[in-house]
Amino acid sequence: MKCRVSFPIIDKIGRIIAMLCGRPDDPEWESVHVEAADAMRRSQRRIRRTKKNSKHRRGNFTALAAGVSFGGGKKVSAPRPRPHLKPPVDYI
Repeated sequence: MKCRVSFPIIDKIGRIIAMLCGRPDDPEWESVHVEAADAMRRSQRRIRRTKKNSKHRRGNFTALAAGVSFGGGKKVSAPRPRPHLKPPVDYI
């Protein structure tokens, strides 16, 4: 099914917390998301699981602090300083 309609997911007070944006009208789309899923599966094997990143308040799954951070008193967004960790996925 090809859906070109965007659909917001809202919380109890009407804030948008997620957005379903539909499927692009592009014949290459199937290969794009299959390739992304494969990359996530491959990277899962490279994650070092610890008690801290496996048991947390976000849910019953492994969560890593990686990517860009905007918080902790910062005025601008910046890459998270994690010199001792290699990201499980190579970013393009």
